[in-house]
Amino acid sequence: MVAIFASATPVVSVWGIAGVGKSHTVAIAYYAGQFGYTDANLKDNFKFATYGWVNVRYPFSLRDLSQSLLLDLHSESIQRGTKLRIKDPIQECRDLLHEEKCLVVIDGLRSTEEWDLIKNSLALGNIETHVIVITNEESVATYCATRKDAVVNIKGLEVDTTALDLFKQKVRLPVTTMSGIRCSIMHFSHLEERNAMSLVDLGNRNRGEMRSKCEDGEKIKVSEKKNVPSYQMSSEVTDQAKVILHKCGGLPKLIVAIAELVAVSQVVEDLEWWRMLSGILMQELETNPGFGSLQGLFGWVRSYFRSCPDYLKPCIFYLSIFPAALKVRRRRLVRRWIAEGYCRDGQENTAEETGDAFFDKLFRLSMIHPQELTSSMVLEQVASSWCEVNGFFREYIISRPMEENLIFALEGNCRVNSQRSGRHLVIDRSWVRDENVFKSIDFSKLRSLTVFGDWKTFFVSDKMTLLRVLDLEDASGVTDGDLVKMANSLPRLKFLSLRGCRQINCLPDFWDGLRQLQTLDIRDTSIITLPKSIIKLHEIEYIRAGTTPPTPFGDNTVQQDPPPPPSVPTASPALPTTSSMSTAWLSNKFHGQRHNYGIKVHGEIGELTSLHTLGVVNIMSAARRVAILKELKKLTQLHKLGVSGVNQDNSKEIFAALSCHGHLKSLSVQLVDNSNQDCLDGISSCPKNLNSLKLYGQIRQTLPVWIRDLKNLTKLKLQMSMLSQEAINFIKDLSKLKILRLCFKEFQDGELQFVPSFNSLQLVEIACTSRLQSVKFHPGASPVLEMLRIRCCGVSSLQFSGLEHVNYLMCVLLSGSYDPTFRENLTGELEKHPRKPFLKHEPHSS
Repeated sequence: MVAIFASATPVVSVWGIAGVGKSHTVAIAYYAGQFGYTDANLKDNFKFATYGWVNVRYPFSLRDLSQSLLLDLHSESIQRGTKLRIKDPIQECRDLLHEEKCLVVIDGLRSTEEWDLIKNSLALGNIETHVIVITNEESVATYCATRKDAVVNIKGLEVDTTALDLFKQKVRLPVTTMSGIRCSIMHFSHLEERNAMSLVDLGNRNRGEMRSKCEDGEKIKVSEKKNVPSYQMSSEVTDQAKVILHKCGGLPKLIVAIAELVAVSQVVEDLEWWRMLSGILMQELETNPGFGSLQGLFGWVRSYFRSCPDYLKPCIFYLSIFPAALKVRRRRLVRRWIAEGYCRDGQENTAEETGDAFFDKLFRLSMIHPQELTSSMVLEQVASSWCEVNGFFREYIISRPMEENLIFALEGNCRVNSQRSGRHLVIDRSWVRDENVFKSIDFSKLRSLTVFGDWKTFFVSDKMTLLRVLDLEDASGVTDGDLVKMANSLPRLKFLSLRGCRQINCLPDFWDGLRQLQTLDIRDTSIITLPKSIIKLHEIEYIRAGTTPPTPFGDNTVQQDPPPPPSVPTASPALPTTSSMSTAWLSNKFHGQRHNYGIKVHGEIGELTSLHTLGVVNIMSAARRVAILKELKKLTQLHKLGVSGVNQDNSKEIFAALSCHGHLKSLSVQLVDNSNQDCLDGISSCPKNLNSLKLYGQIRQTLPVWIRDLKNLTKLKLQMSMLSQEAINFIKDLSKLKILRLCFKEFQDGELQFVPSFNSLQLVEIACTSRLQSVKFHPGASPVLEMLRIRCCGVSSLQFSGLEHVNYLMCVLLSGSYDPTFRENLTGELEKHPRKPFLKHEPHSS
């Protein structure tokens, strides 16, 4: 953060929702530079003659803002008794900003019109005076900043780490005084700084008074490391606290307010108090006088919701279906919106494109946040295939009174209630599965049913005549017999997700009762064949099946595949653990003949002309290959396709069938085994408009020539048993490539190098074993790379070099198993970088 503010950028913008800590974050850099606690490499850039901080007050007045800024810029003179005679504050402020090199913070800007007025009247933006704009609005931040890379998005804290640390420290630390000013020392290890820093939190924000008190020997304490003692809570209390912190949405303002109340009330070890607070959190935060400091936040939230466009509000309220800590796929959310009728085809956009636009809008509104943790808006939009619902907004939505109860949930040990009804029913995993309670529900208005945890057969009722969405993703206990009941009882169903229901082996042979079905997700089940009757689903647009080949990892950083279906020989090994990974690679030939990760489809699937997403389809069988490829050729609306079983015999036929698919944007190709290293060579044509390409298996020395013709490619994944430097060099000039994922057992000669080029890369992911010895970034390679993700399997001696040449690198994420010395060496490399990227361990799969 300090490095960004110390750059030669005239205007930097910082944005985020209210309460997320924007002002505190800026204040750290502001005071660190002012009192000389910056990195030695940045001190020359942070030499400003004058510092000024102004809070924008409303109704907006340029004269008042200029006068307040003048007073802060002259605060040291005022403290020495010098009287200021201000006749024209706007002109005098303008003159001062031009005469001296100033750092000015404008906190609380709301509109671009106000910025234009300030900028033009004070002639801001020159090279001498630097401005930091703090705002709640992403659009305002983007408008004000000099460049796109000068926009910083402040996000909430992660519950299991930084949010919990902040809570413990705030509970532990007493309120004290320094130089007669009421303050409290706050630990800011959660900020994106390599070293933890601490900052004086001024209740009245009188920064001028604070500076005057900080004479020689008494400066604001900003240290490179500060071991602040934190409160040691029991594991039971910690679990309860995490529930509350999830509902806080990672907002430091909420976390600190709750911690202060806990400290004053001395209830930190009272489990019953924590459970009580969890049940009525929003009511307490809004009405308890002890949380009076939050009234401004809730006023902002109410205004925030009112200002959202009406067409987006159904999607916003729909978010409360999903728990705050749950990872939700973008496509799962968008396909549900389409089934509900929230997104429709228009003259210019399809329903899917409209849904994606809504998703991105919710992201910009911070209602949801992406799995990738980075401040880059561009990177988040290309990488956010997963998201989490902001816990604070979710709790606020749930707590709102509505004329019609749209969403209701079964949780815990709830009782029979004849008034329980609504459009969207959520069955929580905590519910005791009481059939009497379930049968008492009025299903006449029910549009969606979402089940978390155990499934029971009585969850399907013939009274659910209006049900459009049945989402059973990762539910346990769903059987083939349940599918028969669904097909007979739910005539208006448009969305059916059985993803992760591993006890399901086959789909029913009759689909007459589900003729309106648009989305069928059976990925990661034990289904290996689509029934012939699938062609009766003339409205179907989206079919996802099969699974993804395992990566070189066997730990929890990568989702494991489901057990093989009954038709697969029991001798086929399951996905191995990390310790047995090397043996597994040899025995399975990475994903060889014993496993095929697609499903078989029958002829006439080409009749499903509305289908735009299909995969993964097994095309290895020679008996039906010609017929299947002929049918695939008819699916001219395909946008996304996955195929498996590709080998020397069928590869040319497959690509010939796909070459005419002008709408195809995403293609996944799974090769059969190591004997097919040349099977992608000699292909004369391929889909030209691909944005995303995934190749699994093994190729020879370099990649197929036709990859260079993919001028629109933004995402490329290569999951191979071996990769070569020649293959990496082959793709360096793909001008639009933003995301590159490399997954391999071995890299030729053990040295991976990024040579000059890769000019658009923003995210690089490397999944590797101990056989990779070094990764080097040459000067001029990946000039806009922001995130490096490293997934390790027994890595110990791997060396990174040249990271200081990657100018915009912001973070490095580690997961899997690796030696501590590897992390230490990597930390040392990052210390050389002027931006000081942060290093983080990812404990779970993403």
